Amino acid sequence: QAALGLMALASISMVAAYAPSNLKRFTRHPMLWSGVLWSIAHLLANGDLASVTMFGALGLYSLLAMRSANQRGASKQIEEMPHSNDLVTVIAGLAVFAALSFLHPYLFGPAVF
Repeated sequence: QAALGLMALASISMVAAYAPSNLKRFTRHPMLWSGVLWSIAHLLANGDLASVTMFGALGLYSLLAMRSANQRGASKQIEEMPHSNDLVTVIAGLAVFAALSFLHPYLFGPAVF
């Protein structure tokens, strides 16, 4: 169940990377955080060596990319967006999560539910 919650948050964060929302006022890297959350969710659900290698490496890459971007001067969004944008971002993120959950067995093999 924790993996599903993390994947929902990862999907919202992924959408927030491209949508004009206030999430970018709280984190500089919503897409990379999406990668970290995705990685943790999949590590919780899969324990075999291949999964640990792949998901662990991609999660570690996301963390290192954040550190690198911060060292190069990445900054948070300053401008405040309307809260309606946040609602649209969350709804769109949950729609992405639902679509990926439904399509997961067709695209990647194992069923989510």
